[in-house]
Amino acid sequence: MALFMIGLGLSVKSLTLSGLERIKQSDLVFLESYTSRLVDFDLDSLRKITGKEIILADRKLVENNSQKILEPAKEQNVSFLVVGDVFSATTHTALFLDAKKQGIDVKVINNASILTAVGITGLSLYRFGRVTTLVYPEGNYFPTSPYEVIEFNLKNNLHTLVLLDIKPDKLMTINEGLDLLLKLESKVSHSIISEDLKVVGCARLGSNNAVIKYGALNQLKTLDFGKPPHCIIIPAKTHFIEEEMLSLYKA
Repeated sequence: MALFMIGLGLSVKSLTLSGLERIKQSDLVFLESYTSRLVDFDLDSLRKITGKEIILADRKLVENNSQKILEPAKEQNVSFLVVGDVFSATTHTALFLDAKKQGIDVKVINNASILTAVGITGLSLYRFGRVTTLVYPEGNYFPTSPYEVIEFNLKNNLHTLVLLDIKPDKLMTINEGLDLLLKLESKVSHSIISEDLKVVGCARLGSNNAVIKYGALNQLKTLDFGKPPHCIIIPAKTHFIEEEMLSLYKA
């Protein structure tokens, strides 16, 4: 009896042999469905590959009703699937700790995540600072924290990975994200974000049809990047090797 916390990587085909083996050993399989999405998400394909019925686990289930996942793991094998790597979100760390406190045997199968996949841009991973997420404004709710993170990272010569909001019915695009960054600039006015700011737009990293474009913000916000998931990178001052790599992706 155990809880298997399994990273799926960035696409359905990224599931590791070790992860697949653990899923096949499981009596229950949950798929965390709110922090990220697979590039080629298809629940039927995942069911076919694993041979298992898959229960979608939304935020309410994982964060407020986690005993529905943990209690069965005391007597059965339970798989908890996460897009990307298991510990890319703190909510998964909380689940891990709760399981340990209850004496549940937890086995972790790691995988690639967006946090490492952005290395394909040529920007050095060790030069990335804090990660931030742009969310859709709702009423008076329009947090400035993403702007503050970008400002802090740039002042410390660190690149910023900007993740984009995920809603049940829509995923934020690069174009929407860049527009929101300009609106944040208008709101905060610290002269960090401008039409001329060099940015990187990444779409569907980890898939065969990934798109990466590098250029001025006003260039990228008019491009069609295709289907999400998307993300944005705000580079700091670049090393000549980084600049050479980015030149391959010029818009």
